[in-house]
Amino acid sequence: RRVHGEFGAIDRAQMDPQVHQFLFEQFSKTLNPTTQQQATQVLEQTKQNAGFIQLLVQFVVVDGEFYARQAAALYFKNLVKGHWAPTADGLFRLSEEDKNAVRTDIVNLMCSDMHEMLRRQISTAIQLIATHDFPSAWPTLLPELVSKMDSYSQQSNLPMIVHVLEVTQNLLRGFRYRAMTAQLVTELEFILEQIQNPLLLLFQMTHNLIEQLQSGTPPLPNPTEVFTIATSLTKIFHSLCFHDIPPFYVPHLDTIINMFHNYLCLPDTLLPSESELEQTALDSLRVKIVDLMELFFAKYEEDVGRFLETIVGDVWNMLTCVPTTQRYDALTIASLVFLTTMCRTVHATIFANPDTMKGILERVVLPNMRIRGPDITRFIEDPQDYIRHDVEGADCFSRRYAAAGFIRALMTKFSLPVSTICFENSQLLLQEYIANPQSGWPAKDLAVVVMTTIGAQQSSAAFGATTINPLVDVFAFFTQHVAPELQAEGAHDLLRADALKFTTAFRNQLPPAAVLELMPTLIRLLSSPNLVVHSYAAHSIERVLFSVHKQAVKIGKADIKPLVHSLCVSLLQVLQNPESQFNEYVMRGMTTLCAVAEDELCPHVAEILQHLVNKLVVVCTNMSNPMFNHYLFDCIGAVIRYTAVNVMALTTCCNVLLPPIESILTNEIAEFTPYVFQLLALLVESHPQALPEGLVHLLPRLVLPVLWEQRANVPGLARLLVAYISKAGTQLNGDLMLKILAIFQRLLLSRMDDHFGFQLLQAIVQNCALEQYDAHVVGVIQPIFARLDQSKTAKLVNAFIPWLALLVMQHGPQYLLGKLGPIVFQNMMNRVWLPDIQKESASPADRKLCTVAMVDMLCKIPNLINDNPELWANIFCAVVKLFEMPEEDAQDDDTGFAVLQKPSCGQEWLEIEDTPGFSPTFNQLYYARKLPSDPLSNVQDPKGYFVSSLSVFSRSCPGKIAQHFETLGAGLLQQYAVHFGNVTGSPPETFLV
Repeated sequence: RRVHGEFGAIDRAQMDPQVHQFLFEQFSKTLNPTTQQQATQVLEQTKQNAGFIQLLVQFVVVDGEFYARQAAALYFKNLVKGHWAPTADGLFRLSEEDKNAVRTDIVNLMCSDMHEMLRRQISTAIQLIATHDFPSAWPTLLPELVSKMDSYSQQSNLPMIVHVLEVTQNLLRGFRYRAMTAQLVTELEFILEQIQNPLLLLFQMTHNLIEQLQSGTPPLPNPTEVFTIATSLTKIFHSLCFHDIPPFYVPHLDTIINMFHNYLCLPDTLLPSESELEQTALDSLRVKIVDLMELFFAKYEEDVGRFLETIVGDVWNMLTCVPTTQRYDALTIASLVFLTTMCRTVHATIFANPDTMKGILERVVLPNMRIRGPDITRFIEDPQDYIRHDVEGADCFSRRYAAAGFIRALMTKFSLPVSTICFENSQLLLQEYIANPQSGWPAKDLAVVVMTTIGAQQSSAAFGATTINPLVDVFAFFTQHVAPELQAEGAHDLLRADALKFTTAFRNQLPPAAVLELMPTLIRLLSSPNLVVHSYAAHSIERVLFSVHKQAVKIGKADIKPLVHSLCVSLLQVLQNPESQFNEYVMRGMTTLCAVAEDELCPHVAEILQHLVNKLVVVCTNMSNPMFNHYLFDCIGAVIRYTAVNVMALTTCCNVLLPPIESILTNEIAEFTPYVFQLLALLVESHPQALPEGLVHLLPRLVLPVLWEQRANVPGLARLLVAYISKAGTQLNGDLMLKILAIFQRLLLSRMDDHFGFQLLQAIVQNCALEQYDAHVVGVIQPIFARLDQSKTAKLVNAFIPWLALLVMQHGPQYLLGKLGPIVFQNMMNRVWLPDIQKESASPADRKLCTVAMVDMLCKIPNLINDNPELWANIFCAVVKLFEMPEEDAQDDDTGFAVLQKPSCGQEWLEIEDTPGFSPTFNQLYYARKLPSDPLSNVQDPKGYFVSSLSVFSRSCPGKIAQHFETLGAGLLQQYAVHFGNVTGSPPETFLV
């Protein structure tokens, strides 16, 4: 049964009983696991009928069985999310008639009498629609919402005001983060025209209600609604003022900010709470006010500077009065961030008074850096969650993090007094610990955290502290208070974790001898039963090894090599711990160790790989930690790369790895096949001679179309096929060649993957005999030209031109001219090659290849300068411009995927320069990546090649080439003549004839 025909506006009162029954049956079935799939298929077919979405909304709002209506509301929201705007994947789009009907009635429907769970889905749908349509295609939305606000205000219907304001503030929030353009200015003017005065009236109404709450006469039944309204109004005001304070509000700033001042000073007893975990509506209002004041004082000094002392006083009073319970965390953090922002502006002088600074550090900042009961509980009962909060950025909005940020901001302005006060307090805390280590360990925890914060003036993600605070003796603190915690047998585990973090942060400032002396201690801590301690120990080892690998410390690889075997054994042993069997820090340490040890791994390669393969078998059935899985494969890649210099070790790699790799391919474990193809490519590339049979027999499987259907496979598969061609290109039979070219045709159709197809073509040209592919060249070029006409992209051109250049270099420019014909060749050069090769998107390697190919066109195509002087001149000018263009640093990225780095929230812990490149479909292994190669390694100086070739060619056309130099600029001929003399040793005057 399907819904047919078109329907008018949504009418709550009238609905065809048969349609209602149909929708009720289908959505009821979606709630039953046994009928869910069938009902979903029916709905997927039905949703494309005109008018269906109108009936869907009508079904949601009519009276009936709640759970079916709730399922329908969720389906409606998802239908809007997936099909309101055009999509790239070809999904159907809702008709304009349906969209107009929904836009016409959805605000009224949201405000009708319905269950709150249904209303929330409708509200979310409004926000999704507004993302695409407001204000250009839905100019009536905001006037409708404002009208509802006005109507409900007159009725004193506070619950509905809450709902309408929530939709409005979510609608306007998106305007905060848009660039200031003429279009945005026009849209903001439209928005302000509709809402600025009603918003001010609502502010006044809400303020009157809060004053009524304070007086208690008459009492209000639900004070929470009043503060929720005030919070939404503050959020809307924040959005309206984000780019600039609207002129309408400037005369009213005194009134508005005085309201905010009063709200910040309201007593908690006005809205009591029985929970110490969740904030009240009054707490939320204060948080949003502090956020808004941070914006105002940072951007609008002239307009609001006169209120600074008042608001800072309010924030200071709150910070000194609020308890340390979780309920007040958001307010405390917002207040500390506010003070941090003030410290980074011209208002920093408010902290300059020594008494003020001492008071704020000792009464506010340091108390908020103390470890709290929930942190200790998390450390003991859920250590993985503790690590996530402590070092992976989840605590970016913790009290400790915000307080540390404020200290760092103060250090930039008042380094000496801040360092002195913090150091003195740290000494007092350490004395407290020494007096009673059993109960005083939280004091030392705070001391170590404070010293870690003030010890570094600058730090980087990759190398920890890079500039040390000269007022802090880091090494002395490490020797006296950090190292003992690492070495003592009965040290508190949390203090050990602090000590390991301090060591990691300042590893490059410690003397090399101290670091080497510390390594056995770190290895011993790997055997700690505490998950946090052995994870931090593994990370500290990995960071030290990384610094060695990048030559950031004065420790040579030779100093580390005696520890290689014990490090391997200890790290692999940690993975036997049930709690750490998928510990990504340990596997990452193992990966970096393999990169540092290099060929020292050769004697242990079988043992190491067997451990890694055993773990690989386990993760094939338990993929609970994707990061661990990634580093596991990367570790295997590091073993292959750095032991491949040893033939026996390389043979061992193949023998140990091929069985589990074949198992992954056979069982079609989709999550791991992209990794497997990268490892196989590295194995093939690493063989200097003939490939073993175990690798050879995989080749026919790689050209099966089914493997190329999964886009995640394409980068690794393309690289693997290129590796096979580079090793045995002359042995490819005609059938395999046709299948590879068919793969190219498939990839050419994809805007995302077309460049991988050209990697295959380049490998064929470089490694196969001409007779193997000569007959197919024209058949390959024709669909490329068709794609350029239909869907030209810069990426396609940047892949196509180097392939043509490679053809020129392999077989001469006349070969390309013969395949294309004179007219097509000229059009291709003038419309594709010459315009695009001069763009900055071309890499230096491609510029070199294409430039040298164009030099051969100039000098090795007979009579081109006479038969087509215009084209010859265009090529000549392009070559000279390429030489004169500044060369930018090329990035080593052969995957075609953007590298996305995980945010670190200022933490040094995760964000490192060798972080693998993550994308939605492909994860590149860093140590298995393909190293860059130069197809023209025999041409070291392209400019020298140009002047030498041009000098020889000039003898066949005396006087003509000099004229072209003169048209490009005075002195250019002399410059190239001098370069000719430097390259050849001949007199510059003999450059051209």
